[in-house]
Amino acid sequence: MLEKVVEQHLKRQVELLGGRCYKWSSPSNNGVPDRIVFVKNQIWFIELKSPTGKMSKLQQLFFKFVKDYTSNYAVLSTLNEVDIWILKISQINI
Repeated sequence: MLEKVVEQHLKRQVELLGGRCYKWSSPSNNGVPDRIVFVKNQIWFIELKSPTGKMSKLQQLFFKFVKDYTSNYAVLSTLNEVDIWILKISQINI
């Protein structure tokens, strides 16, 4: 399965929850996550991978940096992982 398919599924599911899913590009700052998600009064950093993909060293460094500020960081590789994450998020009471 292509990463693009997982990304499209994430975007669609977030929007169904009333959230927004922005593509993130940060020129000259490699390693940033693919998406920033605003949903259920939370901000999430989402790295998308194909099922066989692995995080680069720069992505791992960014993950460690973000963890000092928030625990809202997820790496999602399959449609099922997206669905499980969406289910978890949808249960948050705002």
